[in-house]
Amino acid sequence: MNILFVGPYKQADEWGRKSRYFLSALKKTKHNITSRPLYLGQVSRDYLEPTEHRYFDSYDSVIQFTLAPFAIYDGSFKKNIGIFNLSTVDSSFYSPNVQKANLLDEVWVDSSKIHDSLSTQLTDAAVRHMSPFLDFDVLNNISPDSVMRRNSIPHDPDSFMFYSIMGGIEEKIGLAETLSAYYSTFSSREKVGLTVIFESAIDSSALDPIIQKSKSSLGAIRSQEDFPPVSILNPEGFLPDEARMRAHVEGDCFVSVEYSLNINTVTMEAACFGNTPLTNKGNEAYNVLSEDNAWGVESYEDSCVLAERPFPDMFTSHEICCKPIIKSLSDTMREAYTNKFKRDRKKRANSLFRAALESDDHYKKLEDILCM
Repeated sequence: MNILFVGPYKQADEWGRKSRYFLSALKKTKHNITSRPLYLGQVSRDYLEPTEHRYFDSYDSVIQFTLAPFAIYDGSFKKNIGIFNLSTVDSSFYSPNVQKANLLDEVWVDSSKIHDSLSTQLTDAAVRHMSPFLDFDVLNNISPDSVMRRNSIPHDPDSFMFYSIMGGIEEKIGLAETLSAYYSTFSSREKVGLTVIFESAIDSSALDPIIQKSKSSLGAIRSQEDFPPVSILNPEGFLPDEARMRAHVEGDCFVSVEYSLNINTVTMEAACFGNTPLTNKGNEAYNVLSEDNAWGVESYEDSCVLAERPFPDMFTSHEICCKPIIKSLSDTMREAYTNKFKRDRKKRANSLFRAALESDDHYKKLEDILCM
């Protein structure tokens, strides 16, 4: 089967990474793959993708990894597939996402909640649930055994390191909740640190108020010296894969409590490095990893009304997202820090999880869904 894949795989953000990892998995199937890049963001990577130079006279299927408003139906393909990387559940039958999805033959999602919701809303398109995929050529590009720990994060080398890798400072990223829980749980007298790493350069002047608000939300007057250390790593341009892998090697526990219902690939990476991710129970990453591999934070569903919207009809009161409960996040961070027995048990489970994702059986799941 000849397949045309169109996606933002040259972007340096989560959209680009997820698209790249999916294309990598697609190339492991028995099908002939041609790819074409599109850009949904401003930051891009300059690299040569070999599948761009492949061309066939006809194609059986087209897979569009894009935002729903940009998807099109082309009758020259036997099957039009859309991967919209939806992060919320839209309760409106008349939303542009639902209307556009109904034009396609199939819509693929990596969230069971979004799958169940779309299955009741779409009348003409089939909804498929897809497994998460990683590119282990990227993960294996740095060996945990060959890198000296704590060689780039400015903290006590004996301290326990929480770390987060974030795509920005928008509300839905969960930065404010992460800082509030961390500051309220620990003090400078404990051997603990938090490193926040941004995937692309951000405006530091917009970050400082978030940090100060998180500190002042504690209410009690505390000396600045009493707060536990936080390191902010703000790259020039975008964060290279090598730097992200190094963070996984040097960190102890990955924290991601963004509001999204779908899978964050960095959370999956962290589990593959044995860093027992700490994530919302309401999102798909926790469903995949379970309490065996991760630390679950209690969360609640709420209308996803955000100030930052790529389109006027996205992140509205019709959409449901998953927000962390700060008290639960605080308690879970404390448990991850103190309970070494449970942490080691999760690390062993992480090794088995990585082996499962690397196996041929896992890639066969993509082959199966393509042939439905």
